[in-house]
Amino acid sequence: MALTLTFDEQLIRVCGDTMLNSGSYTLEFMRDGKQQFLPARFSMTFRNYDNRWLIVDHHSSARPSATL
Repeated sequence: MALTLTFDEQLIRVCGDTMLNSGSYTLEFMRDGKQQFLPARFSMTFRNYDNRWLIVDHHSSARPSATL
């Protein structure tokens, strides 16, 4: 199964040895011969340990549909 992830937007903030990244992305894949798109959002927290940025927390979920 081929899966493509395209970042739509990101907001990166660095606060000392902590970095926060949040935004949205779209997953693209084939299901039953049809191309599917799944818009999602994410947040990640990184910590700098010995000059390496390591992920210490991550959340990802489907983007809610817009309501009127």
